[in-house]
Amino acid sequence: MAGTVLTNKGLALITKLMAAQATLSFSRVAVGTGRVPSGYDAQNMTGLNEYKMDATIESCGVSTEQSDVAYIVTQISSVGVSTGFAITEAGVFAKDPDDGEILYAYLDLTQDPQYIYASTDAISKFAEITFNVLIGSVTSVTAIVSPGALVKKSEFDNLKTRVEDVEAPEFDASGTVEGITDKTSLLASFVTRMPLVKFMRNVVAGFKMVLYAGQIVDNCVTNNAKLPLSAAQGKALMDLYTVLNTKITQKSQSEFYAIADVTGVSTGQVIDGYHNVSKMSNGQFRYSAHFTCYPSAIPNGNIVGYLPESANPYQIVYEYTYDITNQKWVRIRIGNNDRSIQLMNLDGTNVTSQRVELEYHIDF
Repeated sequence: MAGTVLTNKGLALITKLMAAQATLSFSRVAVGTGRVPSGYDAQNMTGLNEYKMDATIESCGVSTEQSDVAYIVTQISSVGVSTGFAITEAGVFAKDPDDGEILYAYLDLTQDPQYIYASTDAISKFAEITFNVLIGSVTSVTAIVSPGALVKKSEFDNLKTRVEDVEAPEFDASGTVEGITDKTSLLASFVTRMPLVKFMRNVVAGFKMVLYAGQIVDNCVTNNAKLPLSAAQGKALMDLYTVLNTKITQKSQSEFYAIADVTGVSTGQVIDGYHNVSKMSNGQFRYSAHFTCYPSAIPNGNIVGYLPESANPYQIVYEYTYDITNQKWVRIRIGNNDRSIQLMNLDGTNVTSQRVELEYHIDF
């Protein structure tokens, strides 16, 4: 701190140590509530006028800017203070090989006092004073540094910022992290001693990538395509599918009806021609056909036959089939009232091709 005065005893100590090439050792720093007496030179001070307590030496060393100046960082706190006081003076003490401990430098703080509250007060006080003292060209400088020294204000502020970063970290919460694409890369992204913000960022990415348990659907009533199905519900559906498929596979024919050829339709002009309907043991009907027809010769609007009364569908049935002769798709319509089987184009108009060959199966 500017204003530090080197005492006569301090100057004599420097001369002595420089001659002996010895080390300058600071023993302690003290503070008080006194002041330099009027008309008295601070260089002649040998101690504090009104000593209150010793300060804690936090650090000491030679200035990087001036090799003949040393700095001493000291701390004073309210710990152990029964009655508050204002620091108006401070002194740096050093070890003299002949005279013992001497007042090396004196600092007048009457123009800038530092108040220290009692330890019982709601308001505590921590003061930090840095002395810059002349040391000449002594070989080295040491000081008795207290292991109980408080953290520097700059260090405290830095620590406070780091703590705030932990309590309220700011991180990329978009859920997109380069390199994290699956479970393996997600787990590999978590390493020991990783920064908290990276940890939080990767956690969000993991949650975005995997499924929340609360979003898994355990029923079959939603139509939301973005929600996943639970494994248990999927198994239940698979079991039902297996049972149904087994029943369909194991169904047997219980009734069979041949459909007679009508004008313009012939099952005899193709190899293994047929035109029939079967009733299966599960109540389902299968209408099967393989025939040729000549649409221009078919009366009643391309009707190629009629189902028996017992095979009347509950509703009109439409099915696509392929015209082998003309290599195009056509439609078959089965009426639910008259059971008529009608051939038509995809747009619903009558087929006008000269000859058509069809082979198909329709279940209803």
